[in-house]
Amino acid sequence: MEFFKTKLVGKKKIAYDIWGNRVKIAFRIENMSKSGKIITSQSTYDFVKSEFVCEYRGEIYAKNRGNLNMYFGNGVKTINPKIASVII
Repeated sequence: MEFFKTKLVGKKKIAYDIWGNRVKIAFRIENMSKSGKIITSQSTYDFVKSEFVCEYRGEIYAKNRGNLNMYFGNGVKTINPKIASVII
């Protein structure tokens, strides 16, 4: 189980700021992406690789996790009738 730290930010407009390992990893992944590209982790790639064309991006280093394999999503391979209503 992972715990998150939160903090209220602002005096007039209240917002929450959240920290935790998953948030830090997501931030690192986002920073290592390219403009206009969808980037995904190895576990997500393993889940979607039969339906989507993906390109290996390489490894990124995430503190407390080590090197993570990352992939760019480049489009749909074929339209599967099971997911067509979600895509269209």
